[in-house]
Amino acid sequence: MDGNSLLQDEIQPGFGSWEMLPDLRYDEVFAPFGCHVEQVTGGEELRPALRRACRSGKVAVVNVIADTDGPEASLPWLRLKAGEFHSRGIGDLPESIRRHFRGLPVIEALRLHKTALDNGTRMPLSFLAALTGNSEEDLHRAVEATGYRY
Repeated sequence: MDGNSLLQDEIQPGFGSWEMLPDLRYDEVFAPFGCHVEQVTGGEELRPALRRACRSGKVAVVNVIADTDGPEASLPWLRLKAGEFHSRGIGDLPESIRRHFRGLPVIEALRLHKTALDNGTRMPLSFLAALTGNSEEDLHRAVEATGYRY
């Protein structure tokens, strides 16, 4: 289970992670207390597991093992870190971090920009274009189409 260990070695080396306890079944810890327990490892399993948990009539623990390697899982984190990455400079970012930004849709690039602004960091769209692999022209078109102000 990775928990919030996304890119941890690059950002907080030596800090430790959930990986210290691989395959720990948090759900089974609660089974002796009479709880309904399940572990979910795929998105298609979640809804049925939650239904069973609700129907069980017991306190339920559903242990969800999430994929934290894909950009979908990391978008909130990326939004928070975009300003810091801008101040460090794109050339200073390890490839393991840059790959999470590459290929983000234009609208997500604008959301990165908005979060950075909300946190006091002004960054040019050219930086976002270089970071996400979108063209500056596409970003400017999206700004015009959405009425986004920066």
